[in-house]
Amino acid sequence: MLKIGFVGLGLIGGSLAKSIRRHYPEAIINAFDINSTTLTQAHSEGVINAMLTDISDFVLYFQNCDYIFLCTPVESFKNFLPELKKVLTDHTILTDVGSVKACVHEEIKQFSLNQHFIGGHPMAGSEKSGYEYSSDTLIENAFFILTPTREISLERLTAYSTFVQSLGAVSLELSPEEHDRVVAAVSHLPHIIAASLVNLVSQKDQHGYMRNVAAGGFKDTTRIASSNSNMWQNICISNQKALLEMLDLFIENLNITRNQLANGNEEALHAFFENAKNYRDSLPHTS
Repeated sequence: MLKIGFVGLGLIGGSLAKSIRRHYPEAIINAFDINSTTLTQAHSEGVINAMLTDISDFVLYFQNCDYIFLCTPVESFKNFLPELKKVLTDHTILTDVGSVKACVHEEIKQFSLNQHFIGGHPMAGSEKSGYEYSSDTLIENAFFILTPTREISLERLTAYSTFVQSLGAVSLELSPEEHDRVVAAVSHLPHIIAASLVNLVSQKDQHGYMRNVAAGGFKDTTRIASSNSNMWQNICISNQKALLEMLDLFIENLNITRNQLANGNEEALHAFFENAKNYRDSLPHTS
């Protein structure tokens, strides 16, 4: 019988817990969260077996877990690692769901937990946050990136990959550095672009006309600007190096397009939109 621990039951942690409960109804799932309302709701729904309200409870409820999921903001991981270290056994896999990986692996290394850790990042989410928006189908058909340490055996990596796939996700292995560069381009930069566009319109919308006439195109492009601002501030700082690289490239490309527009270069502008259309149309339908 699977025994699983969760540290944090927000959107992703809650969705994973619900998915595990659906696919493994007999599993023992114990969870810690600073929000007692979240724990009470998850317990009343039958998603979790035990509610942990203090990290000292880890010793009692996380002993002999097959998997322990860190589902808190990346900057708070170090608050939990000393207590988690006490309960990790030879068969326990410690993992996370954070959208930045290099800094997480550094934290894991500092606490000498490399032999237990496989980084994880389900490429699924919402502009909404919190357990109340979680779903047992959120990660279905989504890529679930794994970033194993060098100390993890192929056997344990395969076991975790198989587990992830049993929940309906598609596992993909990357190094922490490659992961951070990929998500900087396809996740973190788009949030900056969306927020920048909304802020620009807000600054120039003196009479409220722009807000009133904003239609599907603007709303679709900027949907993710409604995401949690504290979370995205922390993500940007955590992935600063890779994100700055992508942001500089974006600004460079934007300047090229600006010059094409200023020069009335119709052919270049057509190619600009056509290339974007072709690549966008080629994206796989994974959700």
